[in-house]
Amino acid sequence: MPLAMKKRPKEPSPEQQQLLDEYYAVKLELDHARGVFEQVTDPDLISAVVYEINALQTRCSHLLTQLREQNVCNFRIMR
Repeated sequence: MPLAMKKRPKEPSPEQQQLLDEYYAVKLELDHARGVFEQVTDPDLISAVVYEINALQTRCSHLLTQLREQNVCNFRIMR
Protein backbone atom coordinates (compact mmCIF):
# COMPACT_ATOMS: atom_id res chain seq x y z
CA MET A 1 0.00 0.00 0.00
CA PRO A 2 1.49 3.38 -0.92
CA LEU A 3 2.44 5.64 1.93
CA ALA A 4 -0.20 8.19 0.99
CA MET A 5 -2.90 5.52 1.34
CA LYS A 6 -1.96 4.36 4.86
CA LYS A 7 -4.57 4.85 7.52
CA ARG A 8 -3.67 7.02 10.43
CA PRO A 9 -3.92 5.37 13.82
CA LYS A 10 -7.15 6.15 15.61
CA GLU A 11 -6.83 8.67 18.43
CA PRO A 12 -7.24 7.07 21.85
CA SER A 13 -10.32 7.84 23.91
CA PRO A 14 -9.81 9.88 27.11
CA GLU A 15 -9.85 6.66 29.15
CA GLN A 16 -7.30 5.05 26.86
CA GLN A 17 -5.13 8.16 26.96
CA GLN A 18 -5.25 8.05 30.75
CA LEU A 19 -4.03 4.43 30.65
CA LEU A 20 -1.25 5.40 28.23
CA ASP A 21 -0.20 8.31 30.43
CA GLU A 22 -0.19 6.08 33.50
CA TYR A 23 1.83 3.44 31.65
CA TYR A 24 4.46 6.00 30.60
CA ALA A 25 4.64 7.37 34.16
CA VAL A 26 5.17 3.89 35.61
CA LYS A 27 7.83 3.18 32.98
CA LEU A 28 9.70 6.33 34.06
CA GLU A 29 9.48 5.24 37.70
CA LEU A 30 10.75 1.80 36.73
CA ASP A 31 13.70 3.27 34.84
CA HIS A 32 14.51 5.45 37.85
CA ALA A 33 14.28 2.52 40.26
CA ARG A 34 16.64 0.50 38.06
CA GLY A 35 19.10 3.38 38.14
CA VAL A 36 18.89 3.52 41.93
CA PHE A 37 19.47 -0.24 42.08
CA GLU A 38 22.72 0.19 40.18
CA GLN A 39 23.95 2.72 42.74
CA VAL A 40 22.92 1.36 46.16
CA THR A 41 25.24 -0.85 48.20
CA ASP A 42 23.40 -1.23 51.50
CA PRO A 43 21.68 -4.66 51.66
CA ASP A 44 18.48 -3.18 53.13
CA LEU A 45 18.28 -0.58 50.36
CA ILE A 46 18.92 -3.24 47.73
CA SER A 47 16.01 -5.29 49.10
CA ALA A 48 13.76 -2.24 49.11
CA VAL A 49 14.64 -1.31 45.53
CA VAL A 50 14.15 -4.90 44.33
CA TYR A 51 10.71 -4.89 45.95
CA GLU A 52 9.90 -1.57 44.26
CA ILE A 53 11.11 -2.80 40.86
CA ASN A 54 8.99 -5.95 41.14
CA ALA A 55 5.93 -3.92 42.06
CA LEU A 56 6.46 -1.51 39.15
CA GLN A 57 7.00 -4.38 36.69
CA THR A 58 3.73 -5.94 37.85
CA ARG A 59 1.96 -2.59 37.42
CA CYS A 60 3.40 -2.19 33.89
CA SER A 61 2.26 -5.67 32.98
CA HIS A 62 -1.24 -4.96 34.26
CA LEU A 63 -1.46 -1.69 32.33
CA LEU A 64 -0.24 -3.38 29.13
CA THR A 65 -2.93 -6.02 29.54
CA GLN A 66 -5.57 -3.33 29.92
CA LEU A 67 -4.26 -1.47 26.87
CA ARG A 68 -4.30 -4.63 24.77
CA GLU A 69 -7.84 -5.45 25.89
CA GLN A 70 -8.91 -2.02 24.68
CA ASN A 71 -7.04 -2.48 21.38
CA VAL A 72 -4.88 0.55 21.94
CA CYS A 73 -2.29 0.69 19.17
CA ASN A 74 0.86 2.55 20.04
CA PHE A 75 4.14 1.07 18.89
CA ARG A 76 6.17 2.91 21.52
CA ILE A 77 4.51 0.74 24.16
CA MET A 78 6.15 -2.42 22.93
CA ARG A 79 9.72 -1.17 23.40
